[in-house]
Amino acid sequence: MTAANQVGSGPGAASGAVTPSVPVSPAAPPVNTRADYDPTDEPTRDVTVSWGRPALNGGTLAHYEVAATGRATQTVTGTSLLFPQVDSTEVITFTVRAVTRGPAGQLIRGAAATAVHDASQRPPVTVQISRGGPSETDNCHAPDCSWVNATITGLNPDSNYQIRLSSTANENVRTEEFSSDSDTTATYNELNYDVPGETVWVSVLIGDEWVKSNELPWE
Repeated sequence: MTAANQVGSGPGAASGAVTPSVPVSPAAPPVNTRADYDPTDEPTRDVTVSWGRPALNGGTLAHYEVAATGRATQTVTGTSLLFPQVDSTEVITFTVRAVTRGPAGQLIRGAAATAVHDASQRPPVTVQISRGGPSETDNCHAPDCSWVNATITGLNPDSNYQIRLSSTANENVRTEEFSSDSDTTATYNELNYDVPGETVWVSVLIGDEWVKSNELPWE
């Protein structure tokens, strides 16, 4: 570019290069956000919240913000965060968002994604019975007496329960106690029965309700 006047044209001046600015907007929500935990681990459990990197929409990732119901917000640079010893009955919503840095150094909070810890996701208790081998005790006599094998799943670990044997003729043939093991299952093989032509089943007391097994014809 040159300047001109009555004297004439002056020397040319170089213009500086112009760099167009790239538009920056808040980052998209993190992807695949989830809360992972063992629903049978009680009364407390570790919860790991994880997510995938979102579209940053022109910004540079600074960190992630992780909020949780009833807890202080934390900042992390990775894509997962462990919440140790969460009460198994607590409902918690985890909120994750990316925080990016714009061209002028400003921090921009992105859109949020959520995951939930919910005690209602615990698997149900199940009871399954089968007829075992021959048995004989004071109240159960050969040749029709056999053990009733019961397998129970979905229990609290290392806990005590009541188990009840029933038949079509007697709702409470016998009630006993048993304990679950560390992985929330139990096998109980100490009930027996000896009346042919009846149908038997086993129930386990969970809270205030009896959870019933399959019915087994005693032939």
